[in-house]
Amino acid sequence: MRMALIPVVLFCSVVGSAAFAGDERADYGVLVGVSPFGGSLNFSHHHADKSSWNIAVGLGPELTMASTIDDTEYEVKSSMSWAGALWSHRPATKADWFRVVAGVVVGNITLELDDKQGNEYIAEYNESAALYAGVGVGNRPVKGVLVGFDIGMISTTGTTVEAVENGTKEHLDALNDNWRFGNVMPNLQLTLGYGF
Repeated sequence: MRMALIPVVLFCSVVGSAAFAGDERADYGVLVGVSPFGGSLNFSHHHADKSSWNIAVGLGPELTMASTIDDTEYEVKSSMSWAGALWSHRPATKADWFRVVAGVVVGNITLELDDKQGNEYIAEYNESAALYAGVGVGNRPVKGVLVGFDIGMISTTGTTVEAVENGTKEHLDALNDNWRFGNVMPNLQLTLGYGF
């Protein structure tokens, strides 16, 4: 069901950006975003008709959720903060609503796992830099209200899940082999802002 919303969000981003923003070129944009990594504040500089630099700072609220990994139910607590410098390129002049995005992100993601049987684990993504690549629609380099949607991948050095209290080798192996703790993390982001 959630995947079915992606085309709707893409359509709304393009239509919304075209409907609310004008055609006068903007030099800057200020945007707020929401993604699986929390909320973000973004500042864009459109230094050329086809290219923009975006500086973003994000913070995720501490969340607690249930997750089943290899037939074991865990309570997962997450916290995160990050900052990034991203470059957006618009390859088609007549379709300035389409962007190819690449950049560098630094930050911290901490995941604490508790199986409620006395076994606790932690996974931390703490590193100097991670790479981001993706595509986006909306957020044209024009004055007025901006709406955008991005989808991409964050490439990291990965993490190693470690036992904090007790922990079994079987559970550690299952957690470390799970895709959720891999080197590549997907990202979806919806942004709303203003170009000036």
